[in-house]
Amino acid sequence: MKFRLWLTTGVVGFFFTVSGSAQEGIVSVLPKIVQPSVSPVVSPAPDQPPVLTLEEARNIALKNHPRIAEATAEAGAAQALIAETRSGYFPTVTGSISTVGATPEARIASGLGLVNPDISTRFSTGIFVTQLISDFGRTGKLVESTRLNASAKTESVHSAEAETLRELYQAYYGVARAEALLKVAEETVKAREIVFEQVDTLAKNGLRSSLDVSFAALNVSDAKLLQVKARNEVAAAQVRLGNALGLGGSQLYQVEEPNDIPDLPPLENALRTAIANRPDLKRVRLDEQAAASFLESEKRLNRPTIGAIGDVNVVPYDSRKFQNGNAVAGVFVSIPIFNGHLFDARRREAEQRDAAAKERIREAENRILQDVRIAWLESDTALQQLRLAQQQLDQAVVALDLARYRYDLKLGSIVELSQAQLQQTAAAIRVAESRNDVNVKIAELKYQTGQLQ
Repeated sequence: MKFRLWLTTGVVGFFFTVSGSAQEGIVSVLPKIVQPSVSPVVSPAPDQPPVLTLEEARNIALKNHPRIAEATAEAGAAQALIAETRSGYFPTVTGSISTVGATPEARIASGLGLVNPDISTRFSTGIFVTQLISDFGRTGKLVESTRLNASAKTESVHSAEAETLRELYQAYYGVARAEALLKVAEETVKAREIVFEQVDTLAKNGLRSSLDVSFAALNVSDAKLLQVKARNEVAAAQVRLGNALGLGGSQLYQVEEPNDIPDLPPLENALRTAIANRPDLKRVRLDEQAAASFLESEKRLNRPTIGAIGDVNVVPYDSRKFQNGNAVAGVFVSIPIFNGHLFDARRREAEQRDAAAKERIREAENRILQDVRIAWLESDTALQQLRLAQQQLDQAVVALDLARYRYDLKLGSIVELSQAQLQQTAAAIRVAESRNDVNVKIAELKYQTGQLQ
């Protein structure tokens, strides 16, 4: 038996003849392991999960997530409170029906206040009307406060939407990352199985030792362990995506990984945008304005209240002591004189709540500026890591090619080849992770600047 080694680009093979016959065969040994593609499949097969675009996921989450529904309901309740407070401007009309049975010449010997002590058998109906004329602006300030509170609740809806989209982007890119790692793991398993089969063939023909076969088999086992872990990560990421969509079901999706890496805005622009756009900062500012209006209304508690009253009644049956019908109208002025310092205490309470609301604005601004700076730095770091990871992958592919050729020429060992394979796989994983980390960090920066709505 004669062997003749030959080399071509990316392929190593040999001819062999047996007993002088002209049988020829080519066995490809250690084909070039190309860089694993980390992009998910866009057009699924019929038995694969449907493809979910980021825009579709966004629409589903905004429509279905309970956090947004809760915030919307709270905003609706705050809007209803405006009408409740504004009702003080309108008259109050009360209808009454009464019937009384009394003994002849009945009297009340004692009672509360100065009242007519006569009690007569009668049946009567009537309408009583009260109308606020002026409380010197207190009701107006209360209406203004409730309107500002309702506006703050609306900003809470925007905050809930931004928070939901923040979680959605993290979950969506988490699925993309897990699928990319699974693809790397699957291609690594295939590539190492090919190497194992070829090394095993060479060992059976006496060209390699059994130690080489053992190392190749160990590499295959490591790749399969990576594959099992990657599959678990995909399943867990799908669960998180379902929760972020507000569905909470077991529906599986394929996601599309964006190919374009967004640009990073200047830090100063990001800070200004955050101060202008963050809905939670708008909410605390509106809360402070509402607290200031409520304080003004509490300051006017000790002012008089002027109102009008009217009463129209009909007595279709009585014991001949009343006319069949009568009407009365008047104006009243209520002047608070003393109530145990209640109004002073309520005013002081409102002052302290307004002061606390002002401090919440300062605290929110400081926290937002801090979070924007951190998010910007993490985004910049992620972009640098992606560039370096891509360089490492390019170098790892070249190193693997060299290690393969050295092994083919018996200048290198199986340990050297295995190490090169491990480095190439690790570099491919770093690229997949870094690419998705960039997307997550940029989405986080958009959230911190109030642009994720």
